[in-house]
Amino acid sequence: MSTLSWLVLLLAFLIGVASLALAGMPPVTPAQVRRPRRALRLRVALFVAGVAVTLTVPAVASARALAAGPAPSLPLTLLVSVLPWLLLLGLGAAIAWLASANEPLALSFRQQLADLVPMATRRDVHRGFTVVHFDDERPIACAAPGRPREILVSSAMSTLLDERQLTAVIAHEYAHLRGRHAAILRCAELTTRLAPARWRGRAFIGPVRLLIELAADDAAARQIGPAELANALARVGRATGEVALVYRAECIARRRWPVARRRRAPRAFALQTATR
Repeated sequence: MSTLSWLVLLLAFLIGVASLALAGMPPVTPAQVRRPRRALRLRVALFVAGVAVTLTVPAVASARALAAGPAPSLPLTLLVSVLPWLLLLGLGAAIAWLASANEPLALSFRQQLADLVPMATRRDVHRGFTVVHFDDERPIACAAPGRPREILVSSAMSTLLDERQLTAVIAHEYAHLRGRHAAILRCAELTTRLAPARWRGRAFIGPVRLLIELAADDAAARQIGPAELANALARVGRATGEVALVYRAECIARRRWPVARRRRAPRAFALQTATR
C-alpha cells in the first residue's frame, strides 16, 4: 500500500478521534443555547461518526495491506490478519467493562423508581406515556424510559406549580422520553470513563448533560409556552436552591419564541384514563 494511502487512513483515523472529542469536550456556547436541539443532534452525529471511523479505519488498513502485494511477509500477514480480531475483542472487553462499571448507577436509578412507585396516588394514562403521581415532600419530576413510559411527579411538585406550569414540566420530561435522552446520557457517561482523567467530570459530560436539559426545555416551551416553563423552573429552583434551574429559566426568558397560536401539545398528551 502506498505512502499516500497510509496517510489518508491515518488522517481519517485522526478525524474520527477529533469527532469523538468534539462530541463531548467543547463547552456550550450562546449559539448552542439558542438552538439546543440542533446542537445536541450535531454532537450525537459527531459521536456516531467518530466511533464508526475509528473502528473502520484499522480494519480497512489491514485489508488493504493484505491486498497490496502478491506475497506479503509472514509477520505482516499475521499482523493484518489478527489485528481486526484483536480490535473487536478489545472493543467487546471495553464495552463489557464499561457496562459493569456503570451498572451500579443504573441499579440505583431503578431502585429509586421502585421505591417511588408503591407510593403512587394516581395514574394518568395518556396516549404516549403515563403520569404517576406520588406523595413526597420534595418537588420531583422525572422521566422513566421503558415500557410503559412513565413520568413521575411528586405531590410537592403538583402543589408548588399551577396547572399550566405543571403541564410544561411534564412536557419537558416527555421530551426526554421522545428524544431518548437517557440513552444519549448513558453513552456520554460510558465515554467519560474512557477519557483521560483531566477530561473527565464536568469538562467532558457536563456539556452533553446541559444540552439535553436545554433541548427538553426548548421542546416544552414551544409546545406549552415559554413563560409557563420559565416560571416553573424558577419556582422550583428557588424552592430547592438549584442554581441550574434558575439559569435555564433565564435562558428561556432571553430567547424569542413563536407566537401562542403556533403552539400545540403533542397528540401523546391526550388523556385516556385517570385512576386513583
